[in-house]
Amino acid sequence: MNFEYILLILFVVILSIFLYFERKKLSVQGKFPFIYFCMYRTKFGLNWMDKLSKTHPKILNFLFKFGTITGFLGMIFISIQLIIVTIQVLTSETAITAVTPVLPFEAKGVFYVPFSYWIISIFIIALVHEFAHGIASRVYKIPVKSSGFAFLGILLPIVPAAFVEPDEKLMPKKKLSEKLAIFAAGPFSNVIFAILFLLITLFVFQPLHEMIAHEDGVLIGQVLPNSASLTAGLTENEILKSINNQNFNNVENFQKIMNTLKPEQEITLQTNKKTYTLKLGQHLEDSKKAYLGIMPKQNFTPTINLITYKIFNWLFGLMFILYLLNLGIGLFNLLPLGPLDGGRMLHETLQEYMPNYSLRIFSATSAFFLFIIIFHLFKTFFG
Repeated sequence: MNFEYILLILFVVILSIFLYFERKKLSVQGKFPFIYFCMYRTKFGLNWMDKLSKTHPKILNFLFKFGTITGFLGMIFISIQLIIVTIQVLTSETAITAVTPVLPFEAKGVFYVPFSYWIISIFIIALVHEFAHGIASRVYKIPVKSSGFAFLGILLPIVPAAFVEPDEKLMPKKKLSEKLAIFAAGPFSNVIFAILFLLITLFVFQPLHEMIAHEDGVLIGQVLPNSASLTAGLTENEILKSINNQNFNNVENFQKIMNTLKPEQEITLQTNKKTYTLKLGQHLEDSKKAYLGIMPKQNFTPTINLITYKIFNWLFGLMFILYLLNLGIGLFNLLPLGPLDGGRMLHETLQEYMPNYSLRIFSATSAFFLFIIIFHLFKTFFG
């Protein structure tokens, strides 16, 4: 069994045992044990939130107000993008994915992330997001009653999360700009951290990687069904070296050679294991393009100790996943939908400027985007 799956099973077992022994302290919502959400309240981090909120209140106030502007811009961006992609899905024959759950196991419709990456990323993203909400609440003099951990479960606890609970009785008394700043703080912090991890990836790990490894062929990440590669017997993790005696070391040169080939053309393919002769298929999106039927990945040969290289490569991958998930979750939270931060921002703004129509507009907007998300999830899993 894959080591990552062993870690996932151990995590679920240990978490289930912990929640069983701490069950009297849990607040459970939903229909246990089928689909439920349980919360474990603590005082973790409350003192840090108080201290951080008092260090530079003016700077934090400016950042959170700037985060509000960024939040509305992000809301407009992600909403328009989701609508555009939905139109493309409805009008195009090409398979397009817009909404995909990020989970630590491989399945249809799932964006797979190895468990070790997934659990670290979820922990950091949730911590950053909720701490930002808590600090913003304290900056605007709203006490934070508790913090804690939450878990979405289906029979067993699966998806961990975190939360902070500001005093909701004081929230309505605050100015609109302060409420918006508190709601926007979480997504804004995720976007900032996404940029930070991207910069670390591009300007620290990428240059270091170029120093300690060199490009050495194209790795077959996956052999696709109903393809010439599958028929010819190519397997995952083989390393492509040449096509028709044209050598290449990287994915870019491999793609350039593929672009010169035609459907139904017979080719000779050299890998690190053997030589294959096969007839290319026809690309689904462009009938004039040749189709080999593999998912190519760049293969590298390290120039340092192999174990050290694997540790470095794992950290390299983690930085990129932290960038990707912080950005994706931050933007998703800005959708003008129900309990999401973007939904709360829209609701408060409508109540301030259009009190007579706020509920009607908000309900219609929320229902519209909920329908789009359900549509995409259904199409991803069953379409």
